[in-house]
Amino acid sequence: MSEAPPLKDREGRLSACWHSDRLAAGRTDRPAPQAAEAAFQAEWSGEARYAPSVETAAAAGTAVAAVETAAGTGAAAVKAAVENAVETAVERVMGKAMETAIEIAVGTAVETTVETAVGTAVETAVEAASAPALPAARDAIASADDGEPDAFADMPDSPEDALIELRSVSKHYPFGRSLFSFAAKAVQAVDDVSFTIRKGETFGLVGESGSGKSTLGRVLLQLEKPTSGSVLFEGRELGALSPSRLREERKHMQMIFQDPYGSVDPRWKVGDIIGEPLAVHGRLSAAEKRETVLELLELVGLSASAYDRFPHEFSGGQRQRIGIARAIALRPKFLLADEAVSALDVSVQAQIVNLLQDLRQRLNLTTMFIGHGLNIVRYVSDRIGVMYLGKLVEIAPSEQLFRRPAHHYTRALIASIPVPVPQRHRELAVLQGEIPSPANPPSGCRFRTRCPAATARCASEQPELRPIDQGHFVACHDPLDRGLPIEIGRRPVSADWRI
Repeated sequence: MSEAPPLKDREGRLSACWHSDRLAAGRTDRPAPQAAEAAFQAEWSGEARYAPSVETAAAAGTAVAAVETAAGTGAAAVKAAVENAVETAVERVMGKAMETAIEIAVGTAVETTVETAVGTAVETAVEAASAPALPAARDAIASADDGEPDAFADMPDSPEDALIELRSVSKHYPFGRSLFSFAAKAVQAVDDVSFTIRKGETFGLVGESGSGKSTLGRVLLQLEKPTSGSVLFEGRELGALSPSRLREERKHMQMIFQDPYGSVDPRWKVGDIIGEPLAVHGRLSAAEKRETVLELLELVGLSASAYDRFPHEFSGGQRQRIGIARAIALRPKFLLADEAVSALDVSVQAQIVNLLQDLRQRLNLTTMFIGHGLNIVRYVSDRIGVMYLGKLVEIAPSEQLFRRPAHHYTRALIASIPVPVPQRHRELAVLQGEIPSPANPPSGCRFRTRCPAATARCASEQPELRPIDQGHFVACHDPLDRGLPIEIGRRPVSADWRI
């Protein structure tokens, strides 16, 4: 295609063709027109140079088959090698793990056996060595007893006849973080309080407003859940009971509220108010319920005509009697009187206090009496606890607490009682300063900011409640003198100050 053929003479014929010689020779082996055209196209496109021959294709197929066979054999070999390696590795790891587990198990068993054997031998040796000395020790202790009471015989956390026991009870109320502080804060209404209430006694609780008395009472009855600690009633922890079991236990624990106006429903009649506990916990018919309510009205000093009347028709003292009748309707074992007389007149207070004392004797009640009036608490209580800023600072028998207070705060409370004798003039002892915020109590002793005897130790170390006499416990690093008579003690409290 690159050069035009010249015109040649071929046996008298002029022909311009490169193949005129072959045509003239009469060859018959030329390709067919279709084959010639295909060869021409292949030569023109360049494919002819790459077109494999039959032998080349056969050789290529053989090579491909050989390669595939070799690849398959290699893959099988690789797979087998990998499986063998994995099995070997797993066997090694499992073997090592089994060896380690066996070693640990054997070691633990050996250690346990040795410890048991050694412990048994030591205990046996100690018992054998101390057995002859125990009688002599007991005799020595008995001979050394000089008649003084054992201060540890009546710890407030483990009496045998306890009806209610509080163990490290705390109640904190968290509040929101401020704009300038991201630290969580809480009002420490009650903090780490422990004491017991014995069966049949009246335990008084006193302290300034905001000291945590009412909150502690509500936690005791599980009206408020404690933040920490536990409350035990007859040995059963109330916080661990289911709602249904706790409801059953509440039949034995009732409360007289402070406000005689707000503690009753003004739309209910007195018979319905007093009979509500019977309807909730009892299975009485209507006639039996009415008869029981009438008996309760008579027991608290109200007439039977009060059954069909409304609360607004009664005075404050009478409403409080209605609240007392409702509280004793189920014959509970424990009664909490939360400042039950503080909202009443003095003459009515005496009537309610005498009524509570009478009911205690007739129904064999155990009572916790919370109040501000120290003389009333002294009159009704067998033992008294003093609270300050969420802490219990002193516990003692009633008369002993008033005659020989050991805590400086207790002394200040007693010294603030007015003397009902006009001829005697004395200056009342008044605590300086205000009670600190329970959201940010002082470090160490919480009373140190107002205590006249505070030292550096009071700021750094919190005093623990400890015994100082039979049934007398105080949380103070420097308690008041205990061995001096009332007349010559440090700022004594005279016995005739009481009402």
